Amino acid sequence: MASLPVLLTYLFEAVVLLTLGILLASILVETGIFSRLNGLTRPLCRISGLSHESTTSLLAIFINPTAGKAMDAGLYYDERSEKRRSSPRS
Repeated sequence: MASLPVLLTYLFEAVVLLTLGILLASILVETGIFSRLNGLTRPLCRISGLSHESTTSLLAIFINPTAGKAMDAGLYYDERSEKRRSSPRS
């Protein structure tokens, strides 16, 4: 029974950190801060053949994987990217 508080603490921390990561990435995207990374995304767009938005979500995956995948799903939901071209993993 001593492991139950440890498990609950871990689950609470995981949920809080995931929520904060997704929230932070969403704020960065909506404020346009990620769009200032054109120096990094432009060569990646040419090499990978992905859109600017998809490349930005790919870079966000390196910062926070859950947030990047949420951005990718949001782009697909907003019809700004195709599922088959949204990221190299699909």
